[in-house]
Order: sequence, then C-alpha cells, then structure tokens
Amino acid sequence: MKNRKHPNISYNQSGYTLIELIIVIAILSIIAAVGITRLSGLPDKASETADKANLEILNHATVQFIIANPIGSIFASESETDEDRMLALVTDKYIDEKITPQTEDVNFQWDLDKMLWVTNLDETSTTGEEALPEDYSIGSIAFESESGTKVFISSDWTEDKAEAIDNWHFDIGKGFIYKDETGIFITENSGVHFGKNNISSDTTLLEYYSTGSGLTKIDPSAPFLTTDDIDSEDNWSTIPTYGDIYSYNNKLYIWYNPSATKWDQTDPTKGGGWVEIVQP
Repeated sequence: MKNRKHPNISYNQSGYTLIELIIVIAILSIIAAVGITRLSGLPDKASETADKANLEILNHATVQFIIANPIGSIFASESETDEDRMLALVTDKYIDEKITPQTEDVNFQWDLDKMLWVTNLDETSTTGEEALPEDYSIGSIAFESESGTKVFISSDWTEDKAEAIDNWHFDIGKGFIYKDETGIFITENSGVHFGKNNISSDTTLLEYYSTGSGLTKIDPSAPFLTTDDIDSEDNWSTIPTYGDIYSYNNKLYIWYNPSATKWDQTDPTKGGGWVEIVQP
C-alpha cells in the first residue's frame, strides 16, 4: 500500500522540538523574574530617597524654629512628644503640614541627644565593644560637610567652663566652635560671656544654649553655601538664612542676619552679616 500524505501539511518546514521549546520558556521565565525583582525594588528606593529629603527639610525647619525660640524650646524638653514638636512647626508655619515617612515601618523621631530628627532605623549598631569617648578638644573634627570640608573645634567647652567657675567669668570672641555630646555650637557675632552664676561643670552646651546665651546651634547636615549660589549679577540665588555656613576662598563664614535678602553682601570679608569661623 502506498503511503499517503495529507495535502495541507508540508513536511519540508523546519520546527522546534519539545526540548527546545522548554529551554526557551525557561530562559524567558528567568528574564521575567529578574526584571520583576529589579522593578519591585524601585518604589522602595524612591520612598527612601523621599524620606531622606524630607528629613533634611524637617531638620532645617527645626533649626530655624529653635533659633527663633531658644529659651524653653519644645525641642529641649523631655516631656514633649514628637507629635507636639511636629505640630509646633506646622502652627508656627515652619512647615506647611506634618511630614511623615513614605517607607513602610519607618518613623521620624526627635533625638534629644543629637538634637536632630532621625528615623527609627538610625540606631547605631553595637559590636559588644565599649565605644571610645569622642574627643571634644581644640583641633578635633567637629563635623565634615557633604563636600568633604572638615570643620574643627576651636574652643574647649570643658576648659572654658572651668575657667569661668575659677575666675567668676570667662569671655570669648565671635566665631568659635564648641562641641559636646549635645551638639555643635558657635559663638555669635558679639561673643559670649560665661558667668559663674549661670554655669557649672555639668552644664551642657544645649542647656546653656537654651538660656539664650549667645550660642548658635549648627546643623552639620546642612549644605554649605558657595559662590555657585550667586547669580551673574552678584546677587544670592539661594538667600542665606540664620546660621548658614558659607565656604569662600578656603575660609568658612557663618551668617547672623535673621532677615537676609538676595542683595546682601556676597563677599564675606566685607562683613554685612558674615562672621569668619575661627579654625585652629
């Protein structure tokens, strides 16, 4: 009997075997899985970036609030809640509305020791070894800016307190950097007079600052102003705010005028609200 061929089927066409099809499907599945994994991480990264930016905004607003309300500030009291602190910023119009994290299981909380807003995930990990005490002496690094500029401690808080107690008073000029466990501070443009009656060996910088003492608290996370913040007409495109640091010709200056405008002095060597930061 002769073999019959179906008239609609061509036996000359090439095709895939079952094994080949299985291999192709497996490869496509792997590619899809990798793509989904990468894409699934994008929302988390976006939320983390947004939270970091919002934390900087929150800390900057809080510094401005503390400058305007140095005595008995709600941010220096252990009895206040973070909800109260956030509400104070909104009420006094330092922020438009309550700032909340976008990342799941993350909270913004006020750290009284650091005097900064942090997240509940910012806890410092411990290795079981006792941490070495931080050095607050003259010449030690107070902080380092985002651009890598190091700012050094230029006066010793412990020594100056002792001198004030021993000699009934101690006077220091403007632009000196102090640091202790409560933060980084600088003497204001009129300098500071420490009296034996309002200081003790246990007084922290934050406690003395809260009395309206002539100190300004420095936010180490705030970016420095540079000549890039000046437009072609020699005006400020980013207007300085109280406590801003300006890096100019390899020196650092701090702004003390609470009501700056874009026309204010862009050359800090000519004064106009700028005071040079003393560096050892």
